[in-house]
Amino acid sequence: MPPNSVRKSLNHICYRIALENGGRREYSKLKEFLSQAQWWDRERIAAWQLGKLQEIVRRAYDNVPGYRDLYREAGVKPEDIRSLEDAALLPFTTKDLLRDNPKDFIARDIPAWKRRRVTTGGSSGAPLGFHQSTVNAWMERAFIHSSWYWAGWRPQDRRAVLRGAFAGNAEKIGRF
Repeated sequence: MPPNSVRKSLNHICYRIALENGGRREYSKLKEFLSQAQWWDRERIAAWQLGKLQEIVRRAYDNVPGYRDLYREAGVKPEDIRSLEDAALLPFTTKDLLRDNPKDFIARDIPAWKRRRVTTGGSSGAPLGFHQSTVNAWMERAFIHSSWYWAGWRPQDRRAVLRGAFAGNAEKIGRF
């Protein structure tokens, strides 16, 4: 096993290579955005949130058949979202709806090679599988890394991230 200093250097290099080869542009752009947005006032945040909400609703309506059907059944069109309060007009989705109709909830504007299937941990009883774009994965990293940076973390630091399936014995949860 290489000495600690070599391992740290290799970790840092591998991390940087991953950024360079798979999403650096999206990652860097969002990290820069987050470093500026943290200082915005409430009005600017609300305006940004409304714009994003409108963009997401429009995109879902135009590209995801399951959402388009839900919106139509609820009598909601993307143009109806004019304020953050209008989010209350949007219909709810459930895990069962998504699980029972997986093909209806795939964005048609994202090619198959730019999506990957991920699942929740199933803490509510059963895992839920869905597709995530590769860009979203890098965006998630940017959000996580930004919050870690604010707490003093740097890419060469050790970290442990607990995710995924439950590993253990359900009868022994909480017992030591």
